Amino acid sequence: MTFPARIPRLSTRRSPGFGQDGPHAGYAYSDIVGQAMGGLMTLAGERTDPPNLIYGNQANVSASIQAAQGTLLAVLHAEATGEGQRVEVSAQEAVSMSQETAMQTWDLQKTNRTRTGALGMIPIALPGMGVYKTLDGYVVAYIMAPAGADFPELVDWMREEEKEQDLDEPEFKKVVEGLNMAMLTQAMADPESAADLAGVISHLNDVVAEFFSGMDSKTAYEEGQRRRLLVGIASTPSGLAENTQLRERGWYQTITFGGGVGELDFPGPPYRLSETPAQIDPPPLLGQHTEEILAGLSN
Repeated sequence: MTFPARIPRLSTRRSPGFGQDGPHAGYAYSDIVGQAMGGLMTLAGERTDPPNLIYGNQANVSASIQAAQGTLLAVLHAEATGEGQRVEVSAQEAVSMSQETAMQTWDLQKTNRTRTGALGMIPIALPGMGVYKTLDGYVVAYIMAPAGADFPELVDWMREEEKEQDLDEPEFKKVVEGLNMAMLTQAMADPESAADLAGVISHLNDVVAEFFSGMDSKTAYEEGQRRRLLVGIASTPSGLAENTQLRERGWYQTITFGGGVGELDFPGPPYRLSETPAQIDPPPLLGQHTEEILAGLSN
């Protein structure tokens, strides 16, 4: 791409729905079209659903993220060489990268992945996986994920609290000791084993639900994390306002608002710059900066 001599390092960005060439280059685009054409809707929803629209303009968000990444690469190139370039992003291509293993499943197995719903690839409610009611709200647990401790660690915690109920009985203990995602995946591949296991799994989940229901969310979260169990609080606005982590990091900033509002704790910036920290200012009052702006325009 050629640029005027006075701005040789300029990079420009365009983000059409389907790219700037090819047979669909001029086709009309909206977020729902991007989600559909990128393959995301095929994976969204329950098994009996038609393809679902994902909330939150996900096609536009995906395209924007890739555009920002491409633009930063172009800036690095321009700084190193003095040469600008055109950065082009197709929303369809950006969305196609959001399908987890769907494209690889087709490439390697010639099988289309389909909607799995809230229960995921294993169509039963798994113990320690999902949303659980607590005394004051909800927590989200993902205990058999690869990043944290497995289910036996949760049962050890339950034993310490004397809340394990009958999980040490022979019919449950063997499953408890070996319960992880690999074991479940293998069992679900065999319909007979899956049928035998489903009742046990359901009972384990009931015991886990009762365990979490007897404690507050903060205790479930902090004690769970201490044990390397993936547990998080389903935060409410009031919970975030009182969150220990956010308070200790000084994320909330006290700002004085005009118009009789007074002081309020305001969320800080979503990033931390070590040398040029962002400053959060209150919104201006009506006409507050008029003279300043007009003076700048006259100069």
